[in-house]
Amino acid sequence: MKKINQTAAGFLFLIALLPVTSVYAQTANKAEFEKAIIAEFCDSFSKKLPNMSRENMTTEMGMVILPLFSKYSTQIESEWGLSTSKTTDYRSIGERIGQLATLNCPSFQEYVKANMNEIVSNQSTSASKTFSGNLVRIEGKPFTYLLVQNSQGRTDKFYWLEFFPGAEKLQSAPITLLNKPLRIMYREMEVYQASEKEYRVVKVITKIDF
Repeated sequence: MKKINQTAAGFLFLIALLPVTSVYAQTANKAEFEKAIIAEFCDSFSKKLPNMSRENMTTEMGMVILPLFSKYSTQIESEWGLSTSKTTDYRSIGERIGQLATLNCPSFQEYVKANMNEIVSNQSTSASKTFSGNLVRIEGKPFTYLLVQNSQGRTDKFYWLEFFPGAEKLQSAPITLLNKPLRIMYREMEVYQASEKEYRVVKVITKIDF
C-alpha cells in the first residue's frame, strides 16, 4: 500500500502541474477502455469525496486507484504499454488516469481546483529532487535546458519549461553564471518524443539557488 499511496500523491501533483491537453493515439478498443476506467474512477472518487480531507487524500486516492490497477492491468499494458507489476510505471499510469479524469470527471476537476494550493505545496516538498554542481552550458531550441556538472564529474540536463525562482538571474546575466556553482530543484516529467515515437522522462527546473 505504501507504493500505491506514493503513486496516488504523485498522480495528484502531476495533475496540478502538467497540461491536460495531451492527445494520445486513439483506437476503438483504447477509447472504450479509457471510457470504462475513467467512469469507474469517477464513480469511486465521487463516493470517497465526502470523507476526503487534505490529511487523508493520499490514502483515499490510493484506495480509488488500487482496484483500477488490478482490474484493468491487461488493458493498461496492451493499450498504454505500461505494466502494473512495475513500480517504475506507476507514475505514468497515474498521469494517464489523471489527465483523463481532469477532462471527464467533474467531481475530480472541482476537487483539484479547490485544493490546488495544498497539492502544489505537497508536490514541492515530496516530489522535488535536487542536483548541485557548476553550470556548464545553456542550450536548446525550442526548449532551453541547462547542463550542470557535479563534483563527481557527472553532467545532467535540466529543462527550463516554466517560471521558477532564480529564473530572473539566468535571464539577465546568463554568461556571468557559467562555471559557477548552483543548486537545482527539479521534478521529473514524462513527455512524448515524436521523432522517436516514444515517451521519455525529462527533468524540469522548479527552483535554482546560486
